[in-house]
Amino acid sequence: MIRRNQKIFIDILVVGFILFFCSTGLAAISVQEIVSNMQKAYEKQMADINDYIVVQKPTGGIAAMTGEAKIYYKRARVEGEEIYKMRTESEAMGMSMVSVYDGKYS
Repeated sequence: MIRRNQKIFIDILVVGFILFFCSTGLAAISVQEIVSNMQKAYEKQMADINDYIVVQKPTGGIAAMTGEAKIYYKRARVEGEEIYKMRTESEAMGMSMVSVYDGKYS
């Protein structure tokens, strides 16, 4: 009786695995579709944003010596492509650093 129950249990597991793996293969979407969906969601999220600021404040470890960093983003059109120009202001061990990206050069 126990061997019969084990065989039925194993048969059910095998059929379950086969059904599971066949159905996930059929329902899968391509990598390109995933990237396209992510890009559409990002564009929808950023549609009404023209500029924003990111402030980074490291709190622990060796990063705490660098101090605060501010990154300013401003939407612009460069050669027909919409991008965010960027200005980064940071400080490390008492020295200030400014980096600017205009859509072509940094």
